[in-house]
Amino acid sequence: MYISIVRKMTEKMLNPMFGPAKRNSAGDLKLVRLGMFRWLVSLGFLCAVSALLLMPSMEMDAEESGQFIAIIGACAFILGFFAIFLLLSKTIVTDHEVRSHSWFASKTISFSDIEKVGYSRFFGGRFILQGTSQAIKIPLMSVGSAEFVDKLSEKLGRERAGAAVEALAKQKLQIERL
Repeated sequence: MYISIVRKMTEKMLNPMFGPAKRNSAGDLKLVRLGMFRWLVSLGFLCAVSALLLMPSMEMDAEESGQFIAIIGACAFILGFFAIFLLLSKTIVTDHEVRSHSWFASKTISFSDIEKVGYSRFFGGRFILQGTSQAIKIPLMSVGSAEFVDKLSEKLGRERAGAAVEALAKQKLQIERL
């Protein structure tokens, strides 16, 4: 019973990758991280902050209190940083270019400048669009990844976008195996 619940939750969490992408006001593709990941990280941050705020009501000696503050404070800091990063990062795909926006940087690459499309399993999987002077990394676990790969195949050709197509097919196969 529990396995079937976990399967259903995993499918519900990962299926937006294969659905339609969000759109901005100009009608361009807007790829953002999957909602479940954003919510879980934000919820973890709120739980860590709540634990810090409730700490004075717990009975602890000075040494335990210091350790508690150090551990939970570090967790709150890391989760807060990661939550802000996830909420502010997005990728905009127009008819002519791909723009990746994050908290600290913004990169743009034209479809005509893309020389190679790669894939890395690092951080849950990322498509790597490599041009002459720069590379843009787009998370696989984004809403509308399948639509992005279709557009990439349309603009570059199926052979040049082969790594992205193959990575998405493997991801779909893994979800179906559940």
